[in-house]
Amino acid sequence: MDQGMKRLVRSLLALSTATLVSSCKSKQPVEDVAPEPPVAPPACAPDEMLVKFKPTLSAQQVEASLAGAGFQSLAYFPAIDVHLCRITSPGDARVTAERYTSDPAVVYAEPNYIYKASAVPNDPRFAELWAMQNANDADIDAVEAWDTQKGSHDVVVAIIDTGVDYNHEDLHDNMWRNPGETGKGKETNGKDDDGNGFIDDVFGWDFASNDNDPMDDNAHGSHVAGTIAASGDNQKGVVGVNWRASIMALKFLDGNGSGDASDAIGAILYAAQNGARVQNNSWGGGGFSRALQEAIVFARDHNVLFVAAAGNEGRDNDNTPSYPSNYEVENVLAVAASDRDDRLATFSNVGRKTVDLAAPGVGILSTTPDNGYQSFDGTSMATPHVSGVAALVLAQYPGLGYREVMVRLAGSVEVKPAFETNTVSGGRLNAQGALSTEPQVAFVSRLDNTSNVDGPYHVQAEATDDGTIATAELVYRVNAGPTTMVGMTSPAPGVYTADIAGQAFGSVVSYFVTVSDDGGQTRQSRTFEFQVAAPEGGQPCGNFALTLPGSTSNGRQLLLGLGNLAIVILGILALRRTSVQARSRVGRQAH
Repeated sequence: MDQGMKRLVRSLLALSTATLVSSCKSKQPVEDVAPEPPVAPPACAPDEMLVKFKPTLSAQQVEASLAGAGFQSLAYFPAIDVHLCRITSPGDARVTAERYTSDPAVVYAEPNYIYKASAVPNDPRFAELWAMQNANDADIDAVEAWDTQKGSHDVVVAIIDTGVDYNHEDLHDNMWRNPGETGKGKETNGKDDDGNGFIDDVFGWDFASNDNDPMDDNAHGSHVAGTIAASGDNQKGVVGVNWRASIMALKFLDGNGSGDASDAIGAILYAAQNGARVQNNSWGGGGFSRALQEAIVFARDHNVLFVAAAGNEGRDNDNTPSYPSNYEVENVLAVAASDRDDRLATFSNVGRKTVDLAAPGVGILSTTPDNGYQSFDGTSMATPHVSGVAALVLAQYPGLGYREVMVRLAGSVEVKPAFETNTVSGGRLNAQGALSTEPQVAFVSRLDNTSNVDGPYHVQAEATDDGTIATAELVYRVNAGPTTMVGMTSPAPGVYTADIAGQAFGSVVSYFVTVSDDGGQTRQSRTFEFQVAAPEGGQPCGNFALTLPGSTSNGRQLLLGLGNLAIVILGILALRRTSVQARSRVGRQAH
């Protein structure tokens, strides 16, 4: 064997016995002071590489060398004289290839890189969809999410609105078609083939006119549908949050955009009974309807997520309810509108306790009837972004319940100053985060200021992940002092509770919840704060306060008005006998 051949074999043997990291991803530590996050190395097959030997080696020499090193030849490309080799010993393909290239008998060796179809669709007006991709990063990270999931026709989303143009070039491929009313002439045979009480309901139903043609004669419903699921990568118009999904058209609003509660109820019930997992409700304005609330409860009991627009009056829904977003049913997710600079839209309603999150709702380009495309503003436009991400989540995790989807949506928001004090989650929708394998935590009790010094202050949170939550802890500090960590118990799946101990008047308590899954991944909620303060007026009673000796140890104070010494003494004696004190409990509005 010549000297070159011996060097080659020695190199191969050294490589085959070296202890290498068994991943093609870099394991090099990144310094905390790095100005930007590290760029991940290109993905590659972890045990394969492409090798080109110098032409002086014969085929027999190459085969012998590979065999002697324990490498396996998988394929040969004679036109370019390149071998695809399997690295049979555990190793990092990039490191192996780098070392291999240094051998004088090798022209080059490189990892077998993995390529993917671009997640950016070829739809010609994609660049105008700032909510999907925005230079200010005020978008929902749709492009990043599409690397994981682009949607599925198995997920049915009901558009409860003015109807949908089911013939639109960007919508028709993603329209739901009732399987019980499709094929063999069932579409137009005048029979209720599937026995659901509706005849020839191929695309859904028109409850406003009580017929089987839910064609949009307003544009609002078609616009909503396009944001959720305009076909992706079809070289036409725009793309929805889902490149593919099944859009169920349920018309209850007429051409003027008006409809009544009974028709809305019919649409909600139809969607729940015919397989829709998500209901988009970009409408509102009526008063509280018990019957409509019961329809939403029916949808909840059928594991349906009810996404609702917060409204466009620029008001606080905590003080002035807006329906249907204000219904206190566990499957209702209320949506505010953000603009392209991650600010609150000037028209958007908010609600610290009643509006869950924000989503893009200003200058939203989407589909309109007759193959049209227009830009609209409104929480009506924000809501389908949330419904669209919910459908992506269900495509990725089809076994999730409606509440788990809600936790993913609310727990993965990008917290922004514009939404911290006026929404439940404090942030704007993020599609990539909602699809993450990390555990998510959301709907943490937001405690109000209180005059209750005894406590405890009860905190509840919800969490979801791909496996099992191993630990959940309530973490709090009083007056920026030492941290206290309390293990949370789980009274129901996905629900975790713990208490903060009572504190003295004037105390400021900050707290958050952290959860970890059995894979070691951890997620922390945003931080909340409340104060133990006197009621309105400044003092619980009287005009001046006297703190009795020893009272500070347990946080209790006796507040006394002006009076003579005898009254003060009697008050002290009365305290010793009865030690009566008013209490108020901290509550949480479920939403």
